[in-house]
Amino acid sequence: MNLRKVPDFMRWCYRRVVEEYRREKKFIEFKRNNPALVMRGGVVIRSIERLKVGKGVILDSGCFLHCGGMGWSEGRGSIVLGNSVYIGPYSVLFGAGEIEIGNDVLISPGVIIASHQHSYDGPSTIMRCQPTQFDKVVIEDNVWIGANAVILPGVSVGRGSVIGAGAVVKGEVPPFTLFAGVPARLIKKIEQGRDGGC
Repeated sequence: MNLRKVPDFMRWCYRRVVEEYRREKKFIEFKRNNPALVMRGGVVIRSIERLKVGKGVILDSGCFLHCGGMGWSEGRGSIVLGNSVYIGPYSVLFGAGEIEIGNDVLISPGVIIASHQHSYDGPSTIMRCQPTQFDKVVIEDNVWIGANAVILPGVSVGRGSVIGAGAVVKGEVPPFTLFAGVPARLIKKIEQGRDGGC
């Protein structure tokens, strides 16, 4: 063992312990401030101080929410979840470009919502150094997103809409429509009923 490297390793260990302690402290404070939030096992939230949740939110098993705030995101990003939002198991929300989700939204298992992504400048730049694109995603009230759908940066999903399973959505989804396919396209308009409870 190289004893000269031991102090570096100890400093690294200390930094990791301090970071983990700070993360845990923020998590405990977040839970205290949001007692109605239901989080199943294996949920991971990065930059939890940039997450805002309404009443009756459920984050199911294995969800991953990245709320931005990192150096690579230029300090930007947030995720806002309205009232009675359900995020299904193993869904991923990348919020460095901001994600805003309205009330009564159902997000099925395995959905990816990305408000940032790499773009492609050309072969002279290696992939991990390609520029990053940030563009807010807005999902309005009473939307259902089917399993394994992908919502790309800049997408706006109108109120009362349905996104089919496995769809890849880019652009705008008008209110009260069904979009499905790769890329997602209008399948039909949804008849508007009266708004009511369950």
